[in-house]
Amino acid sequence: SFSRPAVPLYLMITGALLLPRDDSLSLAVIGRRRIVRVAVPLLFWSAVYILLKTFMVEGYSITGAITALVHEPAEVHLWYLYALIAIYLLLPLLRLIVKHASQTMILYIIGLWVLFSSLWRAAAGLIPALALPDYANLDILAGYVGYVLLGHVLATIKKVPSALITMGIYVAGGVVTT
Repeated sequence: SFSRPAVPLYLMITGALLLPRDDSLSLAVIGRRRIVRVAVPLLFWSAVYILLKTFMVEGYSITGAITALVHEPAEVHLWYLYALIAIYLLLPLLRLIVKHASQTMILYIIGLWVLFSSLWRAAAGLIPALALPDYANLDILAGYVGYVLLGHVLATIKKVPSALITMGIYVAGGVVTT
């Protein structure tokens, strides 16, 4: 429960470091500098897991596993690399938003993200009638992108919460998650 913030924190650091930069972020740069560095380990470890499963799981099909890689990782913990590739592909768009949108507009986007990716989902878990159909679920479109924008906002705000408040939020979140 207390390690759950690791992925969101990494994505927030990504937003804090990569969104305010003015260097070129063409598709070629994204492909070379970011996606290849994630895709190569993803392909390597996917191949390792597929080969291991071929020898260890009866009836396991290599061809079925390879075609399934488009939809799901070879092992569940590799999901993060798929998400990271999607985030890197969205970086040029996110930079445009950060560069040209007002702080109020960015906070509005983050507010929508919190509403639909956290609050609404939690409410729908308690009250199934509130569940949104897949085509209307904004979480599918922006599940982790909000963390990147939030990281940028937190890195650029003037008044930063104290370490004591931050630690209190972390401990309270861990306790609630547990």
